[in-house]
Amino acid sequence: MNLKKQIENRYSVFSMANLATKTTGVQNAIIWVSVGETDGKKSTHGPRIKVVEGTNMTSAGLTMATVITISGNPEVKRAGKIKNNIVKDAILFVKQNKDTLLDYWNGQIDTAELIQRIRPI
Repeated sequence: MNLKKQIENRYSVFSMANLATKTTGVQNAIIWVSVGETDGKKSTHGPRIKVVEGTNMTSAGLTMATVITISGNPEVKRAGKIKNNIVKDAILFVKQNKDTLLDYWNGQIDTAELIQRIRPI
């Protein structure tokens, strides 16, 4: 991976909100919610979340996260290293919060409103 791509990957985490179990209800997982556009650049993928097993809020392991789509019927786009029950709960979380997650993706709400509107499973 070239240096420019490494830097973009490293700093893309700053355009994501991380939500812990107490906010999402998904046990032993951090859910990263991203916005659709950053720095005026269009996203290269559709609406999605990333899910990492554990309780640490750092971005460690984010590249190994499970990616789940938000729009349409939520589905796993990239399987990471997390347990099946976490994947099932994360999909339930997306279904339950789809409108809020899409509003955040589309830049219609900020992170504070995202957190206020999230309903844990």
